[in-house]
Amino acid sequence: MPVDYRPDPAEDRAEPPAHYLTREDIGHLDLRQFTVADLPDAMQHLQRLCDLLPAARTFPVSSIANVFDMVAPLLAAHPAYPQVRQALDEAVEGAEGGAARARKSRNRVLQFLGVERPVEALGEIHTMKASTWFGDTLPWALQALLMAGKLYGLLHLPLAAKQCALAVCAAAESSQDPELAPYIAQGLLQAADCDYQAGSSLSSAALSEHAIAAQSLYVDDPWNQEEHPDFRNLVVDSGMAMLAAHQVRPHLVPTCPHPDGRVRADRARRPDPASAGRCQ
Repeated sequence: MPVDYRPDPAEDRAEPPAHYLTREDIGHLDLRQFTVADLPDAMQHLQRLCDLLPAARTFPVSSIANVFDMVAPLLAAHPAYPQVRQALDEAVEGAEGGAARARKSRNRVLQFLGVERPVEALGEIHTMKASTWFGDTLPWALQALLMAGKLYGLLHLPLAAKQCALAVCAAAESSQDPELAPYIAQGLLQAADCDYQAGSSLSSAALSEHAIAAQSLYVDDPWNQEEHPDFRNLVVDSGMAMLAAHQVRPHLVPTCPHPDGRVRADRARRPDPASAGRCQ
């Protein structure tokens, strides 16, 4: 075998590895410091690309979609944004599946939240929910509803937040999928917190009993407050409600759940046995 006498390349002469913008770089970008030089022209090119996507099945659309997700807040003001978003999402779903499309929607939600635009983030969440409300992607839709509830709460719309939380419970229970059963507890916990934030302490106490029962039935390590922040919120809410009842309306104290998150066995109201049987 011939010997290679060529010297090894010096480290300072070695070519640096190529670096491409990925989802991991999203957190390092402050989009408030950027603008699009020519937004109409950029969106026109994206529209042309989307028109060609159905005939170009092998085109690597994922890289373009990643960049689109990163700069979505800069493009959302253009009227063609929904059309381009839908075309790219459909192309990604066709190439990588529904879960990949859901991840794209979630990335855009995080981008809008990063620039403090919760209303646009809420629109992306509802788009994500509509595109995943079936089959194997139903967990993504339930996560989208829980995220929507959190955003409605930030926008001081507790009734809308509660409706999202209860919709999660109904969808998880009706699916008859044991893996979705924990969403029943999570939805009830969030709904109870929504009532408390709206000032409906007694309604929150009533929902808390169902939430605690579902938590004990469907969730692993149910009393771990660090693992389950929604349960921790319920414990804090219940403690505050009980403290207020002690000071102002002592006769209402038996109505409030204990602040440690547990309800006495003789007062615990379990979810509907038929529903529980279908989820087990």
